[in-house]
Amino acid sequence: MELADQGELFDFISETGKFSEETARFFFKKLINAVFYLHNTAGVCHRDLKPENILLGADFNPKIADFGFSIPLVGHKGNSKLNSYKGTLGYMAPEQHAKKAYSGKQADLFAMAVVLFMMITQCQPFDQAKVTDKYYRLIAGNKP
Repeated sequence: MELADQGELFDFISETGKFSEETARFFFKKLINAVFYLHNTAGVCHRDLKPENILLGADFNPKIADFGFSIPLVGHKGNSKLNSYKGTLGYMAPEQHAKKAYSGKQADLFAMAVVLFMMITQCQPFDQAKVTDKYYRLIAGNKP
């Protein structure tokens, strides 16, 4: 892998503050294209997408790193459902917390939504996507 000399997206968010809509859109579009490639060309689910695993190159191009929890989208049983509880708690989809079978694509997209939230607000939306988390409950219940 080439050198990512601008460090992690997490540090960049921490140091620069909340991203403007334009800046967030720049990074998010590139990240969504990378995740699209992972899913539709490589056939892989990352399962640990978070700002700490997104590195920035000299031109601030984001690069997804740390594929330690990645798995083929077809899963171990070949039915496209994943069952293992892998990832970082604050980025894991509710199905993973509930220990239910889940779609790897949907789990990665859920994590990407949390990353986008962090780029715009400079904080995490909740600790865990569980109904026991009061902030997640507000978002899931669509309440102000």
